Parts: sequence; structure tokens; C-alpha cells
Amino acid sequence: MLRRERGGGMVQIRAAVAGHPVHHSLTPALFMFVADHLRESGEGLRIELLKNIDTFDLPEAMAIAYTSNRDNSRRAERGAAVPRSEFWLSLTTPLKHMVPPESAIELLGEARQIACVNQMLHDGHGWRGAATDGIGLVDVARENGIQFPSPE
Repeated sequence: MLRRERGGGMVQIRAAVAGHPVHHSLTPALFMFVADHLRESGEGLRIELLKNIDTFDLPEAMAIAYTSNRDNSRRAERGAAVPRSEFWLSLTTPLKHMVPPESAIELLGEARQIACVNQMLHDGHGWRGAATDGIGLVDVARENGIQFPSPE
């Protein structure tokens, strides 16, 4: 689902937070913390944090990501060397409750059942989403090969 293949070369990531209001969100700081960690670990990622998207409209927020990846696809079609690109979109209220479970978005774990999607990823081909509150974070970690010790 949100699994990243290792050894696939440079990946360009654009990230944004969308919802209303977004000015209070700690997610931009968390994105930068993750970006710094990934740079230090040599993961081959370049992360650019975009402006917050203050909106009540989920399609508007998704369109920004789609357009961002489409531009890279067009450059590649013209023969330009472009890195793989992804758009990470963090959804806050009310958008995180607006992703329809019956949509074409591939949902991980309990996101469909609880009707809440906090994190979305556009990889240039399609959308994936996950709930990352509580057990959802564990689901995403397990999908990426991270195991947690069992509580005793």
C-alpha cells in the first residue's frame, strides 16, 4: 500500500497539509523532522514542503497533488531525466472524513471502516490513503516492514 521499494534511485516528494483550519497543524514540523531523518539515513529522498492548503474542498487539495505529478510526467515524456515523484497529502478536519470508502483510492487497514483518512499518497499513477491515528500508524509501519514488540 504505502510501501516504498528500496534501491529505486532518487525520489522527489512534495508534501502539504490540507483542511480547514490548517494554521494550527503540527504536521509541517513533523514532515520536516521525517525529511531530515530520511536525508541522514541515505534513503535517496528529496522532500519539499509546500504551503498549507486551507480548504473545505477535498478535490481541490487532490488536484494540486495530481497537477504536481503530471508536470513531472510531461517532462519525462519529453526526454528529461526526472526522479520518481510522490505527493504526500496530510488531511485534517473536515477533509479527513470526506474520502468516500467506495472511491478508487486504495485504502489501507481500518481507513475504510472508520471513514477517516489522515494521510494520502499520489505516486503518479493513483491515490493511496491510510488512517494514521492509533492503530492506523501501526498498520502503515507494518506495511513498510517495521515491526513493534508485543506489549507485555
